[in-house]
Amino acid sequence: MVNNKIKNSLPNNIDYGKYSVSELIKLIEFNKVGFPEPVLRNLVTREQEAVPVLMDVLKKVYDNYKRYANDDDYFGHIYAIYLLAQFRVSDAYKVYVDMLRLPGDLVYKLFGDSVCESTGRLLASLCGNDYEPIKSIIIDDSIDDVIRSHAVAAIAILAVQGVLNREEALKYYKDLLISDNWDKNESVMAEIVSACSDLYPAEVIDEIKTVYEKELVDVLVIELDDVEEILKMDKDEVLERTGNDIYYHYIDDAIEEIKDWNCFYQSGSQTALGESEKVGPNQLCPCGSGRKYKKCCG
Repeated sequence: MVNNKIKNSLPNNIDYGKYSVSELIKLIEFNKVGFPEPVLRNLVTREQEAVPVLMDVLKKVYDNYKRYANDDDYFGHIYAIYLLAQFRVSDAYKVYVDMLRLPGDLVYKLFGDSVCESTGRLLASLCGNDYEPIKSIIIDDSIDDVIRSHAVAAIAILAVQGVLNREEALKYYKDLLISDNWDKNESVMAEIVSACSDLYPAEVIDEIKTVYEKELVDVLVIELDDVEEILKMDKDEVLERTGNDIYYHYIDDAIEEIKDWNCFYQSGSQTALGESEKVGPNQLCPCGSGRKYKKCCG
């Protein structure tokens, strides 16, 4: 639930169109004004003008990531990545991938708990037709397993959105299931199984059974019985349900995505984006509902 104690808020009766995009970014780049909806709406209407400035913000933060990782109130790069994803700016893709590869907990320091919520959707929204960097994240055991799991989900998002066809996505997942040439982290494997299930897993059920037999999947996330129950359902029904799941949608409205974050309504920083910390999309939601995080508070 959102805390209604708003920090400070920007007035709605100002003509923000009189400001340059750079001036608008300076107004909101630190999280001291509450949720800056009027400014963000103005930036959305000025997409062509805003994109190069937002790219500069993202690059500035990446080039100086140690500095910004220790500044909890800096939000410029967060607004930038969500808006650039909404605008489908592929130039932001490489920068974002490089940021996700930063060592240790730097990604969490930069992006807070939103790492657990939107990483896969941001990747899918930015990548265009270039999904090889996403695949490289999945098999890189030096990257946090939550980020790797989101990269797995990004492939399924691309299938749901028609960039990949379903069969191509399942073939890729099948190759991961049977290959011994990468670190089969249990959480990442669970996301692969979950993604296959959401795409209807008939073509890969034998491979899925094998990885369960080898105890390679985190069964607290998804059990084989869950997969087999899905196979009893109508394929079109499963695919329709997946297509309606926001988890498999692009970032289409940056304002709607972030407007309810707790950090805008109470004292604190971006680490207060939610109650979870490093919660995988298919882990049990920390709210206690018994549902998977991506189907609940995620």
